[in-house]
Amino acid sequence: MGYEIADHTVSHVSMLSLEREEVQWELATARRRLAKCGIPESHICGVRAPFLENTIEMRQHAD
Repeated sequence: MGYEIADHTVSHVSMLSLEREEVQWELATARRRLAKCGIPESHICGVRAPFLENTIEMRQHAD
């Protein structure tokens, strides 16, 4: 229908407090959970960080 689907995180914590591996886990797990609902991973574009806080690692992993 033309709607954009983006993911969020699993535990909704500040991304500023996480290590790189934790950021990757949060984003990858959220994306996999959306995919289990029937949304193709290729259709999930982007991410919205909790509290609108983000890091370089998060932006790199979200692409």
